[in-house]
Amino acid sequence: MPKTHPDDKLLEKFARGKLNRRENIKVSWHLYNCATCRKEVERLAPPGSDLVTNLFGGLQPQELVESPSYDRAFSFGQSALEVRGEARDRDRARAPRLFAELMRHPVSRQRSLIERTWRFKNYVFGEYLLEQSQTAAGADPARAEDLAQLGLIVAEQLEGSHYGPALVNDLRARAWAFIGNARRVGTDLRSAEEAFQHAEAFLAEGTDDILLRARLLTLKGSLRSEQRRYDEAAQLLDQALGIYRDAGEDHWVGRTLLVRAKIAQESGAPEEGIRMLEEAKGLIDASKEPRLVYCTLSILAECLRLAGRRADAFKLLPELRKQAAESGTELDQWRTSWIEGQIAQEMNQLDTAEKIFQRLRENFADRGIAYDAAQVSLDLAGVYAQQGRIRELKQLAEEMYPIFRSRDVHREATAALMVFESAAIAERATLQLVNDVASYLREARNHPEMQFRPAQNAS
Repeated sequence: MPKTHPDDKLLEKFARGKLNRRENIKVSWHLYNCATCRKEVERLAPPGSDLVTNLFGGLQPQELVESPSYDRAFSFGQSALEVRGEARDRDRARAPRLFAELMRHPVSRQRSLIERTWRFKNYVFGEYLLEQSQTAAGADPARAEDLAQLGLIVAEQLEGSHYGPALVNDLRARAWAFIGNARRVGTDLRSAEEAFQHAEAFLAEGTDDILLRARLLTLKGSLRSEQRRYDEAAQLLDQALGIYRDAGEDHWVGRTLLVRAKIAQESGAPEEGIRMLEEAKGLIDASKEPRLVYCTLSILAECLRLAGRRADAFKLLPELRKQAAESGTELDQWRTSWIEGQIAQEMNQLDTAEKIFQRLRENFADRGIAYDAAQVSLDLAGVYAQQGRIRELKQLAEEMYPIFRSRDVHREATAALMVFESAAIAERATLQLVNDVASYLREARNHPEMQFRPAQNAS
């Protein structure tokens, strides 16, 4: 029997599902060893909740001691507490089957099916939809948003009396955060901002789950980075890192360090990014998210290149290509080639760089990814300018503008491309102008109001 006991207020919050995950784990452990407090919680718990009966799902105390990680404790104990006695393992096992069933229907019907069919109105299935959204975000942000919207619909259908309103609000907060993240990846930053406002409102009405708060901080930090608000992004991510470190969540510490390193790269501090990536490599669990190995190497190669360490970046390319092929998307493989082309150009291997940029230009244009096609076209223009190939430069400029004018390149960016086209046709397109336009496109991608102002001696 333990010598100290949770006070009555804490036990009441536990019974009502009002504690965050870490507090629940601590109280659960106490209850497992204290018959007196178990009786008190049985008295306070809602009728039929089976809160104490399902405690830890039959896991023995010594098993928890031998493997005290947060993930293990949650998977065996916290689930029963959160979903009010539902058989989480059963629900988890059937989630992929429910997902496949739902995906057989067109998007226009999926919402109504969730609203009308009881088996979809399940907390664990809502979590599963959000996990699928997270997985899809990098390669297909539109699909990721659709899946997160479905997760939100599930959350809206859950009975607060069964799960507890605070827990349902946690799921709503996660859904809105993933909607916001998908919009960020899809460069709809204004709508992403609105989604995160919804997420924070529901988080405030939730269980005060500190790890969920850290997740939202991480995703919002990525949004601030896309908005070029680097100081705010770093502050948000540092808050998340503090929470993850305190909780012993090594994988999430490593994952968040990747985002911090990306910010360092984009804000002109590649050496700082390299330092963060060295720490992250020893913390990320590749078995959980294999693609993160590719992401780590990709950001590291970019940081090394920007820091002037091109030979070191070049040495990474074989492993980067291998990881892109094994765990990355097709776009990851293209972006790996892009890094390879930039390194080749900077090492004066211009024939290699030209072939890579030409192939990527066609790939991005065929896929309708006009902004990336514009940027890689300017990299190709840089190769031509370095070699003084005026005819090829002029032809490239004449081909670029009609394509990008009709695609997803915003007005100010199109105006910058027009400046380049005019200079190329007049045979006044210098390497400086090409670099100025390329730099502008990188900065203005998510800032359509930004105007292009070339250097006075650029053309």
